[in-house]
Amino acid sequence: MALDPDLRQLILRFQENEITEYHIYHRLAASVPSEENRQILERIAEDERRHYEEWKEATETEVKPNRAKISRYTFLGRTLGITFALKLMEQGEEGAQAAYGRLVAAVPQAAAILADEDVHEEVLLAMLDEEHLRYTGSVKISWKLSRLNPLTTSPVNSSSVQNAVMSRTTSEPR
Repeated sequence: MALDPDLRQLILRFQENEITEYHIYHRLAASVPSEENRQILERIAEDERRHYEEWKEATETEVKPNRAKISRYTFLGRTLGITFALKLMEQGEEGAQAAYGRLVAAVPQAAAILADEDVHEEVLLAMLDEEHLRYTGSVKISWKLSRLNPLTTSPVNSSSVQNAVMSRTTSEPR
């Protein structure tokens, strides 16, 4: 298939992203304790690999994954939690989905890939369990507390955290 050079560059970026995300989801799956969540991540990883292959058919080019991105998200998933890493990844997907719209007219498989990406987002959001959401909330609370007194260099103890949270949540609108 003869592609416009700009369109080809766009597809190559998507192709790199798909193979990179394949490796990220695969690595994150290996670190998840829940068998159900591991299987979900593995299925998404395989979908990403399949998307890469479909883009490769269109570009007729082999693309290497972004190793720095793989390392970054794997590290974030293992240190800050899978919820944090997945939500950060999904933020980047929003812009990509808009660009997929440009491809639908030129590349037939783009519509199916876009539909898969929408399903991935829904499945991932459903997969994130309450424990991880609580952890992310505690990170946000810690960040807010650091803004309360940025000059404090001593560690915050749990009773001061509770007092600060209680005073902030009762005085601040949500």
